[in-house]
Amino acid sequence: MKQNMNFKRFMLIGIDKVNVEIGLIAMAHNLKKFSSAI
Repeated sequence: MKQNMNFKRFMLIGIDKVNVEIGLIAMAHNLKKFSSAI
């Protein structure tokens, strides 16, 4: 997922903020897969 979306490092600091950021990346990844299936 990281390589496909050209994601190299987290922009935010702190475990809570990183969890939010990885959640957003996961949602974007799922939406990208969903849109290509339609």
